[in-house]
Amino acid sequence: MQVIDILLIDDDKGYCREVKNQLRSIGIDEYGYDVIIKDFQNLEEGFAELEKESKYKAVILDARCLLTKEQETEDFQFLPEALDELEKINHRTGTYTPFVVNTGYKDTEVLNSLSLKIQRHKGKIFDKSKQAKEMLQYLLKEIENAENTKTEKQFTDVFEVFNKGYLENKYTAPR
Repeated sequence: MQVIDILLIDDDKGYCREVKNQLRSIGIDEYGYDVIIKDFQNLEEGFAELEKESKYKAVILDARCLLTKEQETEDFQFLPEALDELEKINHRTGTYTPFVVNTGYKDTEVLNSLSLKIQRHKGKIFDKSKQAKEMLQYLLKEIENAENTKTEKQFTDVFEVFNKGYLENKYTAPR
């Protein structure tokens, strides 16, 4: 069974547990993928992990979340900063990381103002309360269509050497 690693950034730990279980179950039962989700409750730690680990095939973002672990109240500034940071990481690594915004604030003014930016970066907004299956379908399609996925499939043996830890992955794309 192929493993799909996804990074989730959402300040609600209970929701993180729930979405992990839902997506893993849907992934195994309907698509034959073992969907592994690692969650972080703030942008700082989540994107530090994304920079460090190349295994993540997609990112799920909340619309309103914490920027740092010291912050106590989530805010809507999270999403614009997350989108900018994701763009920088993709540029540095020369890859495309599919993402979605999974939120309970779907029709807010802030989210509406960011919808063009989200679409331009091939992201999509999903309703937290009822669209888990559609969200996973979208992410799997985007992962499958990403150039980095196509390259990994074309050169499976080469990538397996790094995935199994036979060689350390010290490559960093030029800045």
